[in-house]
Amino acid sequence: MTGALFFPFMFIAPLIGMVPPQATAPALIIVGWLMISVLTEVEEEAEEEELEGGVRRSRKLAGIDFHDIALGLSAAIVIMFMPFSFSITDGIAAGFIVYVLVRTFQGLWREVHPLMWAAAIAFAIYFALPLLQQEFSWI
Repeated sequence: MTGALFFPFMFIAPLIGMVPPQATAPALIIVGWLMISVLTEVEEEAEEEELEGGVRRSRKLAGIDFHDIALGLSAAIVIMFMPFSFSITDGIAAGFIVYVLVRTFQGLWREVHPLMWAAAIAFAIYFALPLLQQEFSWI
């Protein structure tokens, strides 16, 4: 059965291969964010009421608000970039940059703390220097 289902895709695979990775990467990042956003739903279900001496309190098990696209997408980028780049620094740097960019595109650039702006700009330079060195043969 599996072979029969794969058979038609032998002829379709070259057409699918014509789509460049640059065209699919943004869609895959958004799909990853949507998959991770399920954690927010789990968080809402995980709020438990406990009795401690007759006092009820709720306890949250997760702390990322994926309903806010700036927080959720930047957290998802950090979570995805760390294992894919094999670098904690690169993951955090990408998260800083994405947060500042999303807040800027939302028109909420004034709500971003100046230190966050400084860190995002520094990380952007951190990512740009190797590209500039490669492109312009800087030493």
